[in-house]
Amino acid sequence: ILQEANRVSSIEKRIKHITEFLNQDGRKHIFTKAFQHYPDMGHDIDLLLDDVITDKLKTSLNLKDDETSFLNEIAEKKPFILEDNTPIEFHRYIGHFGEYKELTRIFIENSVSRNGIIVLRREDQLILQVIQRLYSHFSIRFSDILLSIKILNSEIDLSYVRETTQKNNLYSSLVIFVNFISRNYGEYISNRDISLIVSSHNSVMPKRSGHIYKYSKLFVINLYIKKLFYALIHLDLFTLKKIVYLPFIFLVSEYKNLRNR
Repeated sequence: ILQEANRVSSIEKRIKHITEFLNQDGRKHIFTKAFQHYPDMGHDIDLLLDDVITDKLKTSLNLKDDETSFLNEIAEKKPFILEDNTPIEFHRYIGHFGEYKELTRIFIENSVSRNGIIVLRREDQLILQVIQRLYSHFSIRFSDILLSIKILNSEIDLSYVRETTQKNNLYSSLVIFVNFISRNYGEYISNRDISLIVSSHNSVMPKRSGHIYKYSKLFVINLYIKKLFYALIHLDLFTLKKIVYLPFIFLVSEYKNLRNR
């Protein structure tokens, strides 16, 4: 317990140090997951940075290059190691493929300061939960359920959440996510305004596997096919040039799964 407490304290100090440097340098940023499951700080630091990573930044923060991947290159995600061996990932855009350019702008514009740390406003944190759980991890953990209930029970503007997800082709996924929370843990949600989002229609439900609820591969593929067609119809070249690599990445992932069996 003491060892974990020391690790959490070390990460907190790192986040404060990074914040001070970025603020002095005038760099817009958000710690997207910091303190959301506090005192559990996770195993790494995720930072959304509205800027390029310069040599000055790497030197000032003592960043060492970490192993990367083809997907990271597409998403413009840069992994590093801090001097205390804590992993840190710099994200240029939101999304598994870094495909949400406009939503990234909105998140940064709406960001708030809590205890001197720049984080997401609660509404945007809920939207990010949808993106991360359905489009990146394809699963929902109990910690995510607890966080989502906490957000839904706070003074949250669900009209904003609905409108923002509608404009960014995420509304149907938001409904799926909130329906899951409501139907399985609705007794813990006190916010009656949730009716703005919850649907009475049949909704895709993940299957429980131990302490995690997992979505099927077919469901995930369907999500990305819809995303691809939406980008094509709206001539969203930024998104298209990102997710066009999806079939290749999927095949590589399946190949690795077969090798590990």
